[in-house]
Amino acid sequence: MIPLLLSLSLGLARADTLIAPTQGEPAPNDCTEAIPVRTGRPLPSLVAGANGQAVCTGVILPPAQLAYLLKLEAYVKASEKMHMLDVDLLKQERNFYRDQLAIATRSPVWYEKPAVQRWAGRLETLVAVGLAASVVSLRYDGSGGR
Repeated sequence: MIPLLLSLSLGLARADTLIAPTQGEPAPNDCTEAIPVRTGRPLPSLVAGANGQAVCTGVILPPAQLAYLLKLEAYVKASEKMHMLDVDLLKQERNFYRDQLAIATRSPVWYEKPAVQRWAGRLETLVAVGLAASVVSLRYDGSGGR
């Protein structure tokens, strides 16, 4: 369990350094924008020239695949939120056990130490014996030694 938590905490430490990618420079002859292509219609002039050849480089992505990628992105975001809740719970649990460890390993207050407890018990015994002896002696003296 401890190696698992340790590996998770190391993984979380590395997750903080994750940097979002930025869009790079376009390659030469890249299409400048997304252009829809429909069945039975001529290719738009932004994609095909008068001779029918492509004037820019791009990828035609089927709508079903695009919908799947959008669903996948939504799934990843929801999964990330769910795991962030798990991470928060793990952090709370870690802090709880860290506090429990600090309480268990701290040095006790002076009056909670075993040696002090033993001496306090000895003094209590002496006081109790002294009080008992005083009561007995007062009764003995009060009765006239009888």
